[in-house]
Amino acid sequence: MNTTIIIIGFIAIAVSVIWGTKFKTNVGIAALVFAFVLGLFGLGMKASDIYAFWPARTTVQLIIVTAFFGFAVENGTIDYIAKLVIYWTRKIPWALPIVYLLLNFALSAIGVSPPAVNMFLIPIFITLCYAAKTNELFLSIGSNAGGMSGTLCSIGMVGIMLGGMISSVDEGIDTSVIIMHVFRTATIVFFIIFAVYYVVLKLWKMKLPEELIRKPEAPTAEQKKNLIIILVCILFLFVPAVINTFVPNPVLARISNLDISLVYAAGMIALTIFKCGNEREVIKKSIPWSVIILLGGMTCLMGVMRTAGLADLIVNAVSAGTSVKMIPILIVLLSGILSLFSDGTSVVMPLMIPIVVSLASATGINPAVLISCVCVPAIGMGMSPFSTGGGVFLSFVREDRFQKMMIQSLIAVLCNLGMMVALCAIGILR
Repeated sequence: MNTTIIIIGFIAIAVSVIWGTKFKTNVGIAALVFAFVLGLFGLGMKASDIYAFWPARTTVQLIIVTAFFGFAVENGTIDYIAKLVIYWTRKIPWALPIVYLLLNFALSAIGVSPPAVNMFLIPIFITLCYAAKTNELFLSIGSNAGGMSGTLCSIGMVGIMLGGMISSVDEGIDTSVIIMHVFRTATIVFFIIFAVYYVVLKLWKMKLPEELIRKPEAPTAEQKKNLIIILVCILFLFVPAVINTFVPNPVLARISNLDISLVYAAGMIALTIFKCGNEREVIKKSIPWSVIILLGGMTCLMGVMRTAGLADLIVNAVSAGTSVKMIPILIVLLSGILSLFSDGTSVVMPLMIPIVVSLASATGINPAVLISCVCVPAIGMGMSPFSTGGGVFLSFVREDRFQKMMIQSLIAVLCNLGMMVALCAIGILR
Protein backbone atom coordinates (compact mmCIF):
# COMPACT_ATOMS: atom_id res chain seq x y z
CA MET A 1 0.00 0.00 0.00
CA ASN A 2 1.36 3.41 -0.99
CA THR A 3 -0.31 5.86 1.38
CA THR A 4 1.61 8.81 -0.03
CA ILE A 5 0.23 8.26 -3.54
CA ILE A 6 -3.31 7.88 -2.16
CA ILE A 7 -3.07 11.15 -0.22
CA ILE A 8 -1.58 12.93 -3.23
CA GLY A 9 -4.39 11.44 -5.31
CA PHE A 10 -7.07 13.01 -3.11
CA ILE A 11 -5.19 16.32 -3.23
CA ALA A 12 -5.05 15.97 -7.03
CA ILE A 13 -8.83 15.53 -7.15
CA ALA A 14 -9.34 18.71 -5.14
CA VAL A 15 -6.82 20.63 -7.26
CA SER A 16 -8.49 19.40 -10.47
CA VAL A 17 -11.92 20.59 -9.33
CA ILE A 18 -10.64 23.98 -8.13
CA TRP A 19 -8.59 24.46 -11.31
CA GLY A 20 -11.49 23.58 -13.58
CA THR A 21 -13.93 25.81 -11.71
CA LYS A 22 -11.63 28.85 -11.56
CA PHE A 23 -10.34 28.73 -15.13
CA LYS A 24 -13.49 27.15 -16.65
CA THR A 25 -11.51 24.25 -18.10
CA ASN A 26 -12.45 20.58 -18.16
CA VAL A 27 -11.74 18.98 -14.79
CA GLY A 28 -11.14 15.63 -16.48
CA ILE A 29 -8.05 16.88 -18.33
CA ALA A 30 -6.27 17.83 -15.11
CA ALA A 31 -7.36 14.56 -13.48
CA LEU A 32 -5.99 12.57 -16.43
CA VAL A 33 -2.64 14.36 -16.20
CA PHE A 34 -2.45 13.56 -12.47
CA ALA A 35 -3.39 9.93 -13.19
CA PHE A 36 -0.47 9.54 -15.60
CA VAL A 37 2.00 11.40 -13.37
CA LEU A 38 1.11 9.39 -10.24
CA GLY A 39 0.82 6.10 -12.11
CA LEU A 40 3.97 6.32 -14.22
CA PHE A 41 6.33 8.06 -11.81
CA GLY A 42 4.78 7.21 -8.43
CA LEU A 43 3.80 3.56 -8.93
CA GLY A 44 5.91 2.55 -11.93
CA MET A 45 2.85 1.56 -13.94
CA LYS A 46 2.77 1.23 -17.71
CA ALA A 47 0.78 3.68 -19.81
CA SER A 48 -1.35 0.77 -21.05
CA ASP A 49 -2.39 0.04 -17.45
CA ILE A 50 -3.72 3.57 -17.07
CA TYR A 51 -5.47 3.45 -20.45
CA ALA A 52 -7.28 0.34 -19.20
CA PHE A 53 -9.00 2.42 -16.50
CA TRP A 54 -10.80 4.53 -19.11
CA PRO A 55 -14.57 3.74 -18.92
CA ALA A 56 -14.92 2.48 -22.49
CA ARG A 57 -18.47 1.20 -22.09
CA THR A 58 -19.76 4.45 -20.62
CA THR A 59 -17.98 6.43 -23.35
CA VAL A 60 -19.62 4.39 -26.11
CA GLN A 61 -23.04 4.62 -24.44
CA LEU A 62 -22.83 8.39 -24.14
CA ILE A 63 -21.76 8.79 -27.76
CA ILE A 64 -24.43 6.48 -29.20
CA VAL A 65 -27.37 7.45 -26.99
CA THR A 66 -26.89 11.21 -27.14
CA ALA A 67 -26.44 11.03 -30.90
CA PHE A 68 -29.59 8.89 -31.18
CA PHE A 69 -31.67 11.48 -29.33
CA GLY A 70 -29.81 14.23 -31.18
CA PHE A 71 -31.90 13.39 -34.25
CA ALA A 72 -35.07 13.93 -32.22
CA VAL A 73 -33.75 17.25 -30.94
CA GLU A 74 -32.78 18.46 -34.40
CA ASN A 75 -36.10 17.65 -36.10
CA GLY A 76 -38.28 18.80 -33.19
CA THR A 77 -39.53 15.40 -32.04
CA ILE A 78 -38.39 15.90 -28.44
CA ASP A 79 -40.03 19.31 -28.42
CA TYR A 80 -43.27 17.75 -29.68
CA ILE A 81 -43.24 15.06 -26.97
CA ALA A 82 -42.53 17.65 -24.28
CA LYS A 83 -45.42 19.85 -25.43
CA LEU A 84 -47.71 16.82 -25.43
CA VAL A 85 -46.73 15.93 -21.85
CA ILE A 86 -47.21 19.56 -20.86
CA TYR A 87 -50.69 19.48 -22.36
CA TRP A 88 -51.62 16.28 -20.52
CA THR A 89 -50.43 17.68 -17.18
CA ARG A 90 -51.54 21.27 -17.76
CA LYS A 91 -53.81 21.26 -14.70
CA ILE A 92 -51.26 19.76 -12.29
CA PRO A 93 -47.80 21.12 -13.23
CA TRP A 94 -46.65 20.77 -9.61
CA ALA A 95 -46.94 16.99 -10.01
CA LEU A 96 -44.47 16.75 -12.90
CA PRO A 97 -41.42 16.22 -10.62
CA ILE A 98 -43.32 13.53 -8.69
CA VAL A 99 -44.40 11.81 -11.92
CA TYR A 100 -40.77 11.87 -13.02
CA LEU A 101 -39.63 10.32 -9.72
CA LEU A 102 -42.23 7.54 -9.83
CA LEU A 103 -41.54 6.72 -13.49
CA ASN A 104 -37.86 6.24 -12.68
CA PHE A 105 -38.69 4.14 -9.62
CA ALA A 106 -41.26 1.86 -11.27
CA LEU A 107 -39.30 1.16 -14.45
CA SER A 108 -36.06 0.48 -12.56
CA ALA A 109 -37.80 -1.73 -9.99
CA ILE A 110 -39.13 -4.14 -12.61
CA GLY A 111 -35.67 -4.73 -14.04
CA VAL A 112 -35.12 -1.99 -16.59
CA SER A 113 -31.61 -0.54 -16.56
CA PRO A 114 -31.63 2.92 -14.87
CA PRO A 115 -29.35 4.40 -17.59
CA ALA A 116 -31.89 3.32 -20.22
CA VAL A 117 -34.67 5.03 -18.27
CA ASN A 118 -32.61 8.19 -17.83
CA MET A 119 -31.58 8.35 -21.47
CA PHE A 120 -35.24 8.35 -22.48
CA LEU A 121 -36.82 10.54 -19.78
CA ILE A 122 -34.20 13.26 -19.27
CA PRO A 123 -34.29 14.76 -22.80
CA ILE A 124 -38.10 14.97 -22.58
CA PHE A 125 -38.37 16.43 -19.09
CA ILE A 126 -35.43 18.81 -19.46
CA THR A 127 -37.38 20.59 -22.20
CA LEU A 128 -40.24 20.98 -19.72
CA CYS A 129 -37.82 22.47 -17.20
CA TYR A 130 -36.66 25.12 -19.65
CA ALA A 131 -40.25 25.87 -20.66
CA ALA A 132 -41.32 26.23 -17.02
CA LYS A 133 -38.11 28.10 -16.08
CA THR A 134 -37.50 25.53 -13.33
CA ASN A 135 -34.10 24.45 -12.07
CA GLU A 136 -33.26 21.30 -14.04
CA LEU A 137 -31.28 19.94 -11.08
CA PHE A 138 -34.44 18.12 -9.95
CA LEU A 139 -34.03 15.81 -12.96
CA SER A 140 -30.71 14.56 -11.64
CA ILE A 141 -32.17 14.25 -8.14
CA GLY A 142 -35.35 12.53 -9.34
CA SER A 143 -33.58 10.06 -11.61
CA ASN A 144 -31.14 9.23 -8.82
CA ALA A 145 -33.76 8.97 -6.06
CA GLY A 146 -36.28 7.03 -8.13
CA GLY A 147 -34.03 4.97 -10.36
CA MET A 148 -31.43 4.03 -7.78
CA SER A 149 -33.93 3.02 -5.09
CA GLY A 150 -36.03 1.07 -7.59
CA THR A 151 -33.09 -0.80 -9.09
CA LEU A 152 -32.21 -2.25 -5.66
CA CYS A 153 -35.40 -4.32 -5.79
CA SER A 154 -34.67 -8.06 -5.88
CA ILE A 155 -35.63 -8.16 -9.57
CA GLY A 156 -33.94 -4.83 -10.34
CA MET A 157 -30.63 -4.69 -12.17
CA VAL A 158 -28.50 -3.63 -9.19
CA GLY A 159 -30.51 -5.85 -6.81
CA ILE A 160 -29.52 -8.86 -8.89
CA MET A 161 -25.90 -7.68 -9.00
CA LEU A 162 -25.92 -7.16 -5.23
CA GLY A 163 -27.16 -10.70 -4.65
CA GLY A 164 -24.27 -12.05 -6.69
CA MET A 165 -21.72 -9.92 -4.81
CA ILE A 166 -22.97 -11.08 -1.41
CA SER A 167 -23.09 -14.74 -2.44
CA SER A 168 -19.54 -14.60 -3.76
CA VAL A 169 -18.33 -13.35 -0.36
CA ASP A 170 -20.35 -15.68 1.91
CA GLU A 171 -22.73 -18.30 0.56
CA GLY A 172 -24.21 -18.78 4.03
CA ILE A 173 -25.84 -15.33 4.05
CA ASP A 174 -29.55 -15.13 3.18
CA THR A 175 -29.25 -12.74 0.25
CA SER A 176 -33.02 -12.31 -0.26
CA VAL A 177 -33.46 -10.93 3.27
CA ILE A 178 -30.52 -8.56 2.89
CA ILE A 179 -31.64 -7.30 -0.53
CA MET A 180 -35.15 -6.62 0.76
CA HIS A 181 -33.67 -4.72 3.72
CA VAL A 182 -31.42 -2.66 1.43
CA PHE A 183 -34.28 -1.97 -1.01
CA ARG A 184 -36.63 -0.82 1.76
CA THR A 185 -33.97 1.35 3.39
CA ALA A 186 -32.92 2.91 0.09
CA THR A 187 -36.51 3.72 -0.89
CA ILE A 188 -37.19 5.48 2.42
CA VAL A 189 -33.90 7.41 2.36
CA PHE A 190 -34.11 8.51 -1.28
CA PHE A 191 -37.75 9.56 -1.07
CA ILE A 192 -36.96 11.65 2.02
CA ILE A 193 -34.08 13.31 0.15
CA PHE A 194 -36.31 13.99 -2.87
CA ALA A 195 -38.96 15.54 -0.59
CA VAL A 196 -36.31 17.88 0.84
CA TYR A 197 -35.30 19.07 -2.64
CA TYR A 198 -38.95 19.37 -3.69
CA VAL A 199 -39.34 21.95 -0.91
CA VAL A 200 -35.93 23.63 -1.29
CA LEU A 201 -36.30 24.07 -5.07
CA LYS A 202 -39.93 25.17 -4.59
CA LEU A 203 -41.14 22.69 -7.17
CA TRP A 204 -44.72 23.01 -5.96
CA LYS A 205 -44.67 26.48 -7.55
CA MET A 206 -43.81 25.03 -10.95
CA LYS A 207 -45.91 26.71 -13.64
CA LEU A 208 -45.98 26.25 -17.37
CA PRO A 209 -46.20 29.14 -19.88
CA GLU A 210 -49.75 29.73 -21.10
CA GLU A 211 -48.71 29.64 -24.74
CA LEU A 212 -47.58 26.06 -24.22
CA ILE A 213 -50.75 24.93 -22.49
CA ARG A 214 -52.56 24.04 -25.64
CA LYS A 215 -52.74 20.94 -27.73
CA PRO A 216 -49.66 20.77 -29.96
CA GLU A 217 -50.02 20.58 -33.71
CA ALA A 218 -49.89 17.16 -35.34
CA PRO A 219 -46.34 15.86 -35.77
CA THR A 220 -44.67 16.12 -39.17
CA ALA A 221 -43.93 13.01 -41.24
CA GLU A 222 -40.30 13.22 -40.13
CA GLN A 223 -41.32 13.44 -36.47
CA LYS A 224 -43.74 10.52 -36.83
CA LYS A 225 -40.98 8.31 -38.20
CA ASN A 226 -38.66 9.42 -35.42
CA LEU A 227 -41.33 8.74 -32.79
CA ILE A 228 -41.91 5.24 -34.15
CA ILE A 229 -38.19 4.45 -34.13
CA ILE A 230 -37.82 5.77 -30.57
CA LEU A 231 -40.83 3.72 -29.44
CA VAL A 232 -39.49 0.55 -31.08
CA CYS A 233 -36.10 1.01 -29.39
CA ILE A 234 -37.66 1.69 -25.99
CA LEU A 235 -39.98 -1.31 -26.27
CA PHE A 236 -37.06 -3.48 -27.35
CA LEU A 237 -35.18 -2.41 -24.22
CA PHE A 238 -38.08 -2.58 -21.75
CA VAL A 239 -40.60 -5.25 -22.82
CA PRO A 240 -38.27 -8.29 -22.97
CA ALA A 241 -36.90 -7.43 -19.50
CA VAL A 242 -40.41 -7.09 -18.04
CA ILE A 243 -41.76 -10.30 -19.62
CA ASN A 244 -38.63 -12.24 -18.66
CA THR A 245 -39.11 -11.14 -15.04
CA PHE A 246 -42.48 -12.89 -14.82
CA VAL A 247 -42.03 -15.58 -17.52
CA PRO A 248 -38.34 -16.54 -17.61
CA ASN A 249 -37.18 -17.49 -21.08
CA PRO A 250 -33.60 -17.95 -22.38
CA VAL A 251 -34.34 -16.05 -25.60
CA LEU A 252 -35.91 -13.11 -23.77
CA ALA A 253 -33.12 -13.20 -21.19
CA ARG A 254 -30.54 -12.86 -23.96
CA ILE A 255 -32.47 -10.01 -25.60
CA SER A 256 -32.98 -8.18 -22.30
CA ASN A 257 -29.22 -8.31 -21.70
CA LEU A 258 -28.42 -6.48 -24.93
CA ASP A 259 -26.43 -3.33 -24.34
CA ILE A 260 -28.21 0.01 -24.75
CA SER A 261 -25.60 1.07 -27.29
CA LEU A 262 -26.44 -1.76 -29.68
CA VAL A 263 -30.16 -0.98 -29.69
CA TYR A 264 -29.70 2.77 -30.12
CA ALA A 265 -26.98 2.29 -32.75
CA ALA A 266 -29.47 0.24 -34.77
CA GLY A 267 -31.96 3.05 -34.17
CA MET A 268 -29.46 5.58 -35.53
CA ILE A 269 -29.08 3.53 -38.70
CA ALA A 270 -32.86 3.51 -39.11
CA LEU A 271 -33.04 7.27 -38.50
CA THR A 272 -30.40 7.83 -41.17
CA ILE A 273 -32.12 5.53 -43.67
CA PHE A 274 -35.47 7.27 -43.18
CA LYS A 275 -33.79 10.70 -43.37
CA CYS A 276 -34.91 11.94 -39.98
CA GLY A 277 -32.02 14.39 -39.73
CA ASN A 278 -28.53 15.38 -40.82
CA GLU A 279 -26.21 12.76 -39.31
CA ARG A 280 -23.10 14.95 -39.45
CA GLU A 281 -24.81 17.88 -37.75
CA VAL A 282 -26.27 15.60 -35.08
CA ILE A 283 -22.89 14.06 -34.27
CA LYS A 284 -21.22 17.47 -34.18
CA LYS A 285 -23.81 19.12 -31.93
CA SER A 286 -25.19 16.40 -29.67
CA ILE A 287 -22.25 14.28 -28.46
CA PRO A 288 -21.05 15.60 -25.04
CA TRP A 289 -17.31 15.41 -25.48
CA SER A 290 -16.67 17.55 -22.40
CA VAL A 291 -18.61 15.10 -20.22
CA ILE A 292 -16.77 12.12 -21.71
CA ILE A 293 -13.38 13.69 -20.92
CA LEU A 294 -14.58 14.59 -17.41
CA LEU A 295 -15.70 11.03 -16.63
CA GLY A 296 -12.68 9.40 -18.25
CA GLY A 297 -10.11 11.55 -16.47
CA MET A 298 -11.64 11.06 -13.02
CA THR A 299 -12.10 7.32 -13.52
CA CYS A 300 -8.45 6.91 -14.53
CA LEU A 301 -7.29 8.83 -11.45
CA MET A 302 -9.44 6.65 -9.16
CA GLY A 303 -8.03 3.56 -10.87
CA VAL A 304 -4.49 4.64 -10.05
CA MET A 305 -5.50 5.25 -6.43
CA ARG A 306 -7.02 1.75 -6.20
CA THR A 307 -3.74 0.34 -7.53
CA ALA A 308 -1.92 2.27 -4.79
CA GLY A 309 -3.89 0.32 -2.16
CA LEU A 310 -6.96 2.42 -1.46
CA ALA A 311 -8.90 -0.70 -0.35
CA ASP A 312 -6.30 -1.62 2.30
CA LEU A 313 -6.32 1.93 3.59
CA ILE A 314 -10.09 1.77 4.04
CA VAL A 315 -9.92 -1.52 5.98
CA ASN A 316 -7.26 -0.15 8.31
CA ALA A 317 -9.14 3.11 8.87
CA VAL A 318 -12.41 1.38 9.75
CA SER A 319 -10.95 -1.31 11.99
CA ALA A 320 -8.50 0.91 13.90
CA GLY A 321 -10.27 1.18 17.25
CA THR A 322 -13.55 2.55 15.89
CA SER A 323 -16.56 2.08 18.21
CA VAL A 324 -19.31 -0.27 17.01
CA LYS A 325 -21.87 2.56 16.97
CA MET A 326 -19.70 4.70 14.72
CA ILE A 327 -18.90 2.00 12.15
CA PRO A 328 -22.17 2.40 10.11
CA ILE A 329 -21.69 6.18 9.96
CA LEU A 330 -18.06 5.78 8.92
CA ILE A 331 -19.05 3.26 6.23
CA VAL A 332 -21.62 5.73 4.86
CA LEU A 333 -18.96 8.44 4.68
CA LEU A 334 -16.33 6.23 3.04
CA SER A 335 -18.74 4.77 0.50
CA GLY A 336 -20.15 8.19 -0.34
CA ILE A 337 -16.78 9.88 -0.75
CA LEU A 338 -15.44 7.12 -3.00
CA SER A 339 -18.60 7.25 -5.13
CA LEU A 340 -18.14 10.96 -5.75
CA PHE A 341 -15.37 10.15 -8.20
CA SER A 342 -16.09 6.60 -9.37
CA ASP A 343 -18.99 4.35 -10.30
CA GLY A 344 -20.89 3.10 -7.25
CA THR A 345 -22.09 -0.23 -8.64
CA SER A 346 -19.00 -1.31 -10.56
CA VAL A 347 -16.27 0.10 -8.31
CA VAL A 348 -17.39 1.02 -4.79
CA MET A 349 -19.85 -1.81 -4.05
CA PRO A 350 -17.49 -4.61 -5.18
CA LEU A 351 -14.71 -2.93 -3.20
CA MET A 352 -16.65 -2.30 0.02
CA ILE A 353 -19.06 -5.24 0.36
CA PRO A 354 -16.38 -7.87 1.13
CA ILE A 355 -14.95 -5.45 3.70
CA VAL A 356 -18.26 -4.83 5.50
CA VAL A 357 -19.21 -8.53 5.51
CA SER A 358 -15.94 -9.21 7.34
CA LEU A 359 -16.58 -6.28 9.67
CA ALA A 360 -20.07 -7.61 10.42
CA SER A 361 -18.61 -10.97 11.44
CA ALA A 362 -15.96 -9.32 13.60
CA THR A 363 -18.23 -6.79 15.34
CA GLY A 364 -21.58 -8.62 15.50
CA ILE A 365 -23.36 -5.88 13.52
CA ASN A 366 -26.19 -7.08 11.27
CA PRO A 367 -24.59 -7.47 7.80
CA ALA A 368 -27.77 -6.07 6.21
CA VAL A 369 -27.16 -2.81 8.06
CA LEU A 370 -23.57 -2.42 6.89
CA ILE A 371 -24.41 -3.46 3.32
CA SER A 372 -27.16 -0.80 3.30
CA CYS A 373 -24.59 1.71 4.53
CA VAL A 374 -22.45 0.82 1.50
CA CYS A 375 -25.12 0.58 -1.20
CA VAL A 376 -27.28 3.62 -0.43
CA PRO A 377 -24.48 6.23 -0.53
CA ALA A 378 -22.64 4.34 -3.29
CA ILE A 379 -25.58 4.72 -5.66
CA GLY A 380 -26.83 7.91 -4.00
CA MET A 381 -23.74 9.74 -5.20
CA GLY A 382 -24.72 8.77 -8.75
CA MET A 383 -25.69 12.34 -9.54
CA SER A 384 -22.11 13.50 -8.98
CA PRO A 385 -20.81 15.26 -12.12
CA PHE A 386 -17.86 12.86 -11.98
CA SER A 387 -20.02 9.71 -12.09
CA THR A 388 -21.93 8.01 -14.90
CA GLY A 389 -25.39 9.15 -13.75
CA GLY A 390 -24.31 12.75 -13.33
CA GLY A 391 -22.54 12.62 -16.66
CA VAL A 392 -25.70 11.45 -18.41
CA PHE A 393 -27.66 14.33 -16.87
CA LEU A 394 -25.04 16.92 -17.81
CA SER A 395 -24.88 15.60 -21.36
CA PHE A 396 -28.44 16.89 -21.93
CA VAL A 397 -27.94 20.26 -20.20
CA ARG A 398 -27.68 23.33 -22.44
CA GLU A 399 -24.13 24.55 -23.05
CA ASP A 400 -24.82 27.89 -21.33
CA ARG A 401 -26.05 26.03 -18.22
CA PHE A 402 -23.39 23.31 -18.13
CA GLN A 403 -20.87 24.93 -15.77
CA LYS A 404 -23.57 26.10 -13.34
CA MET A 405 -25.26 22.69 -13.28
CA MET A 406 -21.94 20.93 -12.72
CA ILE A 407 -21.27 23.08 -9.64
CA GLN A 408 -24.85 22.74 -8.35
CA SER A 409 -24.73 18.97 -8.87
CA LEU A 410 -21.53 18.74 -6.85
CA ILE A 411 -23.02 20.86 -4.04
CA ALA A 412 -26.21 18.78 -4.07
CA VAL A 413 -24.26 15.55 -3.92
CA LEU A 414 -22.36 16.76 -0.85
CA CYS A 415 -25.69 17.73 0.72
CA ASN A 416 -26.99 14.24 -0.09
CA LEU A 417 -24.05 12.69 1.72
CA GLY A 418 -24.66 14.95 4.71
CA MET A 419 -28.33 13.95 4.83
CA MET A 420 -27.41 10.26 4.56
CA VAL A 421 -24.98 10.56 7.45
CA ALA A 422 -27.69 12.29 9.50
CA LEU A 423 -30.27 9.63 8.59
CA CYS A 424 -27.77 6.95 9.54
CA ALA A 425 -27.08 8.64 12.88
CA ILE A 426 -30.81 8.71 13.79
CA GLY A 427 -31.35 5.11 12.70
CA ILE A 428 -33.23 5.48 9.41
CA LEU A 429 -30.34 4.46 7.16
CA ARG A 430 -29.66 1.16 8.93
